[in-house]
Amino acid sequence: ANLSLQQNAGRTRIRGGELGLSWQALDSLAFNGTLGLADSEFLEFCDPTQVPLTGNCSVAGNQAPNVPEITGSLSASHRAELAANWSLTSTIDYSYMDTRYDQVGNYAETGDQHRLNAQISLSTGPLSVAIWGKNLTNDRSASTVVRFFDPDTGFAFRRAFSVSYPNGLTWGGTVTYRF
Repeated sequence: ANLSLQQNAGRTRIRGGELGLSWQALDSLAFNGTLGLADSEFLEFCDPTQVPLTGNCSVAGNQAPNVPEITGSLSASHRAELAANWSLTSTIDYSYMDTRYDQVGNYAETGDQHRLNAQISLSTGPLSVAIWGKNLTNDRSASTVVRFFDPDTGFAFRRAFSVSYPNGLTWGGTVTYRF
């Protein structure tokens, strides 16, 4: 059996902020963007599981787990009115997430994530037909990394990481009818 360990930290400082902007450039063209910044740091924290690895329990100065320093997104959407009550909408969006550490020792990390998605849809009245692509750059950086241990062999001796990866490049289509 594998277990994941969670515990309260001593003193941690997290400072940051978020900014979101939207611009309707034309009636048919819109842009959006976001930026998030976070500075996280353990100020005081003694984690006894670090002693077998480093000889010291302190993780002061390390970044808090699962907290990216930078996140951001950009998107653009265009809608064109066509003949006979048809419209064509195209959307493209990009998102970025800075690397995140798995746990307090900062030994494993996800790597930076870059995701690019796009969609084109044709609509009339209640009917919409779309084709789309997700993760167009086929970014395979880890979505999550979690440290776990095997209690059958002893807490401090056998360590491993569980890693989740995103779906690769995905294409598809969607038909929607609104009643």
